[in-house]
Amino acid sequence: MVLNGERQIVLANDKLHALLGRTGGELVGLRFGEAVDCIHRDDDPAGCGTTRFCRLCGAAKAMARCAAQGLKQVEECNLSRREAEGVAALDLRVWATPMLIAGEPFTVFAVRDVTDEKRRQVLERIFFHDLVNAAGGLRGILEIWPELGDGDDLKTLAVDVVDQIVEEIESQRDLAAAERGDLELRPRPVDARPILERLCALYGHHAVATGRRLAPPRISGDTRIVTDDAILHRVLGNLVKNALEASLADQAVTVSYHRETTPTFTVHNETVMPEAVQLQMFQRSFSTKQGSGRGVGSYSVRLLTERYLGGQVSFVSLPGAGTTFTIQLPTSVATSTDSG
Repeated sequence: MVLNGERQIVLANDKLHALLGRTGGELVGLRFGEAVDCIHRDDDPAGCGTTRFCRLCGAAKAMARCAAQGLKQVEECNLSRREAEGVAALDLRVWATPMLIAGEPFTVFAVRDVTDEKRRQVLERIFFHDLVNAAGGLRGILEIWPELGDGDDLKTLAVDVVDQIVEEIESQRDLAAAERGDLELRPRPVDARPILERLCALYGHHAVATGRRLAPPRISGDTRIVTDDAILHRVLGNLVKNALEASLADQAVTVSYHRETTPTFTVHNETVMPEAVQLQMFQRSFSTKQGSGRGVGSYSVRLLTERYLGGQVSFVSLPGAGTTFTIQLPTSVATSTDSG
């Protein structure tokens, strides 16, 4: 696309039309975030490029540096856009190249969809890494088992590690199905108490819990809910795992449930997230750890909660209070298995 000095599209090619599912006439005059339906496009009255989220947007940074330096810029742009099914991730590599026509500044702005490439990177960095670590732990247990007689404690530990391996595999399977729109929803009446107790038992022995404390769940109110308990367990498991990873030695992570008007789950840890982390929290390719790609955990939480469970996810991170993620579920859900 070609942008004018106000960062508005004046010309777009057929490939951009195909990527965004919009005609050229629909794109002319729009800014980039408006064209891709970025979820933050209307957060500021001045529009795309002016919100607090735009400070960290690769597209906005490439445009600004191109205009300021008069040089070609290349950036990674990870954003969330609105689609008919809900919020979807879009990972792009963008190029901004300055161009002067009749004394007026323009920018040739090119984008490449690297969503599949980013998805593969996440799989390699997270899934394979965690799976190999868990399998290595199981192998170590099996190697010393014959030397310890009946080894009842090791048997319990081995079962926990196997549960972790299965959890990793099923988590990636469900995330891939959810992104394709193929994840089948199976809502039924369930009790929140055993879900949280099983969750704390599983992650209390996880490698990420080493040196941290996962407190027993705090539960109040009516625990009878209607939901897909497998998907809910996946959502809460990702939040607990992220909270444990973010915690320092001897800090506690607390999982809670209460119900006043709607079923509400919270996961709290004692650390505070920097503003840059908060602004990019639900981006699929964003990571709080350099090079680890672990942003997929919070991304999958929003995807599964909002698109499949019909709920809402939010978080608050403040000095002195720590970080709390909140999952609010509807009081009832449709019994159809149609996830669309």
